[in-house]
Amino acid sequence: MIGLHFRIKDGHYALPCEDIVEVIPRVPVQAIVGAPDYVPGFFRYRGRVVPLVDISRLAAGGPTAMLLSSRIAVVNYGRDRLLGLLLAEAEAIVEFDVTAAQDTGVKTQVPYLDGIVMTSGAAPLQLLRPAALLPEEVQRTVFGVPV
Repeated sequence: MIGLHFRIKDGHYALPCEDIVEVIPRVPVQAIVGAPDYVPGFFRYRGRVVPLVDISRLAAGGPTAMLLSSRIAVVNYGRDRLLGLLLAEAEAIVEFDVTAAQDTGVKTQVPYLDGIVMTSGAAPLQLLRPAALLPEEVQRTVFGVPV
């Protein structure tokens, strides 16, 4: 499998390319009143309104760094929805064997992160699963209904 490598603080992560519609540069965002702080707003994408999730703010509590390498990955979310993921240092495609993903043994309350995979690069990567990102109450806020 191939994935888009990105960073959260000092950690290395991968978003499987099968989930990605397109990777775009940062764009202007309009706020969604009442959304959690990790949902800074929405943007227009090819005639559609797409909510944006700041992955660094969600996972680590701080905003994604304003770097040239920060990107928005537009992903399929549910059957007919799109979701934008703001990712730091999203500039490399990596190849990994998802069937060889390893469990750390540490149980957390973070349903959107999966096992650890090894790549030919130096750092192991933790997999991000977009389908598990938003709790039902946040789905209601940003989409109007659970997806």
